[in-house]
Amino acid sequence: MYASQGLALEGTASGRMNRVVNGLCNHYGFERDSDDILYWTLHMSVDEEHMKVGPYVIEKYAVSDLEQQSVRESLNATLDVFWLVYDGIVRAFVDEDPLYEEWR
Repeated sequence: MYASQGLALEGTASGRMNRVVNGLCNHYGFERDSDDILYWTLHMSVDEEHMKVGPYVIEKYAVSDLEQQSVRESLNATLDVFWLVYDGIVRAFVDEDPLYEEWR
């Protein structure tokens, strides 16, 4: 499961964080070096290192067919949850779905 998080979450985090930072700076007036957005700017670099762990762990420890299948299943489950989160964000804040009113 840890290896799948390294691929599915950490492996894509830097790109996501970069998009968030660009959006905050371009649309909301934040400065890229502001402490107000440090969470995102810090994670852009930190997650570059974190994303290397998943592939390493898989290559080193998932050597049997059963272990590799387990990694694939964990990866798919992680991605399913990940997409549900982002679909919920879109429904709540972009589509303004009334079911998500309490989250706005």
